[in-house]
Amino acid sequence: MRISRSVALIGSFQFGISGPLDCHIYAVRGPAGVALIDAGAGTHTDRVLANLRTDFETEVVDDLAITHCHLDPC
Repeated sequence: MRISRSVALIGSFQFGISGPLDCHIYAVRGPAGVALIDAGAGTHTDRVLANLRTDFETEVVDDLAITHCHLDPC
């Protein structure tokens, strides 16, 4: 779900675009590539990557920022 030219919401249970344990997962595209803010619970990675591919035409993630833990081991 594109928010702006360089920011997309690629995972969120609230909006029904990824798994039931996922909070919001943002992708930010910059000059050095794509960074994710949070990565979800890891249960619906295929949907998250499909959303990334739809919004930014890539599945390559260059950086990851984790802001909080989920039920999976952090």
